[in-house]
Amino acid sequence: MFAPAYYNGQSGYGLWNWSQARTFNSWMNSSDFTHDQAFVTLQQRNGANLIDAVGGNGLVWGNSQNQPGTRIWGWPAEPPYNGEVPYYCDGDTFAWGGSDAALTCSMNGGASGGPWLKDRIDANLGYVFAVTSRRTTSGTPTLLSTPNSADVKTMFDLMTT
Repeated sequence: MFAPAYYNGQSGYGLWNWSQARTFNSWMNSSDFTHDQAFVTLQQRNGANLIDAVGGNGLVWGNSQNQPGTRIWGWPAEPPYNGEVPYYCDGDTFAWGGSDAALTCSMNGGASGGPWLKDRIDANLGYVFAVTSRRTTSGTPTLLSTPNSADVKTMFDLMTT
């Protein structure tokens, strides 16, 4: 189930059932963080597609690890958070390790899968260039993600054909 605009136990747009999910074999078989992405297709609800009912962000790929003006959304669930309300962090991402982008942010477990938005049109709408994969476990809390590659675009295309 997907609950758009989830906030304190309520979805502003009802619950949507999924019909298909896809991720990379390298993620399933060996937790390859460079392929920690997935797509889910949702069934229509009351004769409408999700994007027509609530809108949606664009998808981009091939971007660098350094993105100014990024907003990361998540529903962190470990204390001091409770997983019931969304949070976001804003800032400029920077390169971390071999292929990851990073942004200093205190969100924790439960924030995984949250979109990293660039070229925002407004506070909540932009282009997803990455999704939260994990966070550092020591030092300054930092979220990590590998920016979407052409492989992510190929997987997306397979979901929509």
